[in-house]
Amino acid sequence: MMNVGSTNSTQSILVGLIILIVGICLLVFSISNIKSYNEKNKTYIETVSKVVDYQYNSEREKAAVVEYEVNGVTYEATHNTYSKNPIPRGSKIKLKYNPNDPNDVIWVNDTSNVLFPIVGGLFTLIGLVVTISNIKNKFA
Repeated sequence: MMNVGSTNSTQSILVGLIILIVGICLLVFSISNIKSYNEKNKTYIETVSKVVDYQYNSEREKAAVVEYEVNGVTYEATHNTYSKNPIPRGSKIKLKYNPNDPNDVIWVNDTSNVLFPIVGGLFTLIGLVVTISNIKNKFA
């Protein structure tokens, strides 16, 4: 029969392992996103777009909708970042488009890829510490 202390330490180890797995998944996801962005950044063509409108999310935050021109054709794209104080209408934003599909864009100097590796790293570190300390405590 298992005592209560053993059950609590087993649960703590499982929680630590879950946090660790989530952290590793976030790290893998973020590395994949950064790699994809960097590959596109090398081959996509830079242009300047102009903020013409906004798209709203459920919190009434705004994402800039921009227009840009490629070979005489005007395209529209929505920025991937929402904000209460977005870039003003008429502002210029650099972006890069896929020469084979001008609707496929990335944003120059995009910092949105920074958050996932930080959160993933923190989850991984916390998961490791919780798991290792609880394993030590269980078998001490």
